[in-house]
Amino acid sequence: MARYKFYDSDTAHDVFNKKYNGTPNFMTPQIVQHSWIGDLAVELSRGFDIFNGGTMYGVTVLTADGERTDMSKGGFTRAEALDYMESLQA
Repeated sequence: MARYKFYDSDTAHDVFNKKYNGTPNFMTPQIVQHSWIGDLAVELSRGFDIFNGGTMYGVTVLTADGERTDMSKGGFTRAEALDYMESLQA
């Protein structure tokens, strides 16, 4: 199945905004960045870790047409989240 963006000019931010209507992730509500990794729209976000204290990061991954994937993960440190995002390029 061919993947496509909602519109050719969509940014990764647009894909997330259309999917979630601007509603933040409840665990990591502060958006750090949106980016394209290949044909995947990726969001890096952060929030307060209620279990361990401090800041935790999450990586949400959508297909280019805005569908959820099983590649989204949370509970990262910032370095771990960035490493995970880098691994998505492989």
